[in-house]
Amino acid sequence: MGKVLSAFTAKAIEAAKEVTLTERISRGLRLVAGKSTRTWVYRYDWEARQRQVTLGSWPTMGIAEARRRFAELKAGRKSGLDPAAVIGGLKLAPTARATVEELCKSFITEHVEKSRNSKSAAEARRLFAKRVFPVLGERIAESITVPDAVAFLTGVRNESLAAARVLRGELRGVWRHALEAGRVTGGNPFSDIMKGRLPQIRRKRYLDDSELRQWFSWLPNSSISSDVQDALQIILRTACRPGEVIGLSWSAVDLGSGVLTLHQTKADAPRTVVLPDAAIDILQRRRQGAEVGAQWVFPSPLPGRHMRQHALVWAVSKYRHEIPIPEWTSHDLRRTARTGMARLGVSDAVGEAALGHIKGGVAGTYDLHRYQVEVGEALALWSRHLDTLRTNNVVALRGGK
Repeated sequence: MGKVLSAFTAKAIEAAKEVTLTERISRGLRLVAGKSTRTWVYRYDWEARQRQVTLGSWPTMGIAEARRRFAELKAGRKSGLDPAAVIGGLKLAPTARATVEELCKSFITEHVEKSRNSKSAAEARRLFAKRVFPVLGERIAESITVPDAVAFLTGVRNESLAAARVLRGELRGVWRHALEAGRVTGGNPFSDIMKGRLPQIRRKRYLDDSELRQWFSWLPNSSISSDVQDALQIILRTACRPGEVIGLSWSAVDLGSGVLTLHQTKADAPRTVVLPDAAIDILQRRRQGAEVGAQWVFPSPLPGRHMRQHALVWAVSKYRHEIPIPEWTSHDLRRTARTGMARLGVSDAVGEAALGHIKGGVAGTYDLHRYQVEVGEALALWSRHLDTLRTNNVVALRGGK
């Protein structure tokens, strides 16, 4: 029986019994756990046959050493050396020169997984696997030149400007990490390149009052599922990020006090949101309709998971044509909330706190107030304004795109 891990951990290895563990970032490296023994092995193909060699035993050989030995043997195999022959001492493997894929995987396990939340780490793994490994993965890292880096990012930019911007920063970090660890020598090909050629496009779309009236009239009768409708309503009324809303667990919601606690945020700073009445009503209705012991406010059809953010994006993009207003996204509802609160007189400090933004500069050093009460009052004011739009009893505020 086998079990695939995102990455080996000491805790997972110690708990393993009579199972073979593998990790996604090191295909071929295995930890075979018996009742009392745990052995590192490398399984590979050689001359149209599958072979396996033993690398060492846990915990004498730790995770880092097993990965290093695995990488050496894998590199040797690509150079024509049979790992079994190398292990047997028939030939000495040449010093392994790290590939781009190996550097990225080391960066993930040694830096990203230790310094970022699980969602951010998963996104980095996905981006490397989708964009980097198919193009540069097998290249020897030290062979990558500045023109190579520019050509790679240009190709990504032609498909996705946002992905190119992120990858420039990530790969700069990969090389910096590798240089500090002594895995590569020379310079960093991704440092200070393509300045001005990967501009950040700031989206400015928000819904004005006239559009919100149409939106409220359309939503209950739209083709969008009731789950997505509820999620969109909560995003609009609380200014929370779409990912924060669909990832809500019932343990984070206190309906008695009317608050929810966001433990995993983009700013890596937990915060408490005082909910407006309309959002409480939505959550109470969902709580009453939820199964006993349900974990997620917005459960996925797959057991044990919450709704994927892609499902939210897909539903909006598929059905928003049903309403005659310009293109909008779920994240635009968050911008709509921030803009609307500002128009209602909410201060910048409170508005930014409602978005969960971390104050920068001098303000971030000296103003440590969390504005929890003030944010609650601002969200209540905004939600009451939305309720008047639903009944068409207010003159529309002027808006923009």
